[in-house]
Amino acid sequence: ARIPYIVCLEEFILDLPTVMFDRAEAARKVMTHLLDLGHKRIAFVAINDQRLAVYRQSLLEHGIEYDPRLVHFLDPSPIQSAYNIVNNLIESGIEFNAVFTTTDEAAIGAIAALKDNGLSIPQDIAVASIDNIELANMIRPSLTTVDIPKRTLARLAIQSLQTQKEYDDQNHVSMLVPTKLIIRES
Repeated sequence: ARIPYIVCLEEFILDLPTVMFDRAEAARKVMTHLLDLGHKRIAFVAINDQRLAVYRQSLLEHGIEYDPRLVHFLDPSPIQSAYNIVNNLIESGIEFNAVFTTTDEAAIGAIAALKDNGLSIPQDIAVASIDNIELANMIRPSLTTVDIPKRTLARLAIQSLQTQKEYDDQNHVSMLVPTKLIIRES
């Protein structure tokens, strides 16, 4: 049986209507914030997607050499993975003064690794992320993160399904939802 109405969330698939946040815009907001604070050695602890291209482009625009030793990809367990990555970076002696993660869960793991190694956040190393889960405001220091408007994504997805049902023969559109940087303590 064919499913009559479909909307994709967070991933473009073929020519299906999609509702997602602008990952590149979110990454640019994090990188601009960290670079404006003067950080030049930013570890990228993340998912391998278009945010990596923005990371590299942001460094280039600021005349900072890309160091592949600072780029690490998360495995399916982001908290433990980020903890291990940051711990390994510290043990390796590779210098960095900020961490950019693409999920708040990964940022929590990074913060734990930094604290377990006696480092202060943000005095020694700043941390910024993307998502704005409820815990982001509750951990200490509270997490600087880009807010992903999840309710807006859900509302637009439902509206897309309703529109498909009402105008069955119309072309369907995809939507990129804007994000907002929430500056906190980290």
